[in-house]
Amino acid sequence: MRKQLILITVLIFLSALLFSLEGIKFQGGLTATFHGSESSAQMAIKPGGGLSFPIKLGGNLILEPALYISTLNVEEQNAVVVPVEVEQSDVLLLQFFVMAHIGVAFEILKLHQFTVMGSLAFIPSLPIAESSGTSMDAVFAYYYSSLRFIYPGIKLGYAWKFSENKSLVIDMTGLFPISNIWTGENIVNYLMVIASIGFLIHI
Repeated sequence: MRKQLILITVLIFLSALLFSLEGIKFQGGLTATFHGSESSAQMAIKPGGGLSFPIKLGGNLILEPALYISTLNVEEQNAVVVPVEVEQSDVLLLQFFVMAHIGVAFEILKLHQFTVMGSLAFIPSLPIAESSGTSMDAVFAYYYSSLRFIYPGIKLGYAWKFSENKSLVIDMTGLFPISNIWTGENIVNYLMVIASIGFLIHI
């Protein structure tokens, strides 16, 4: 009986979210990954893309689950994995940005919308190519041993509704490597900024 009640509660919750779904957002953009080491690519820029699902929670409050995919070239230097240029790279990472944004939206004349949101991102990284030098095992150990895949952040957005069911959207997301607090690394190491543009298809 308890399991049935839990299942019914979950279904009601999911149904409520579905009926509150504003639309589906498709975006492409650039991901900048910063690092303080002089021997690293101190600002590695890579293309990426993804989709998200803005959900109205009531009033001006919005929840936006999102998935964004990008890549990063890295190598190990003195037991630390750092972003590097393509020519210097030992390992290519496929990065999955699994994010949840929540915040407020402000509309102007029902055509323009500005959003300010807090974010929480989990970024599992999958090594997909390896050359001589850094091993994939070393990369896995570095990223997952100290919870380096957890990032709080902030997201700013703008949307222009240019037709009845479509909006042009521009977003800027900053993700902060909170693990640097307990690992003692440079505070800017793996600071990330995602700039993206795309379309929101209203439902």
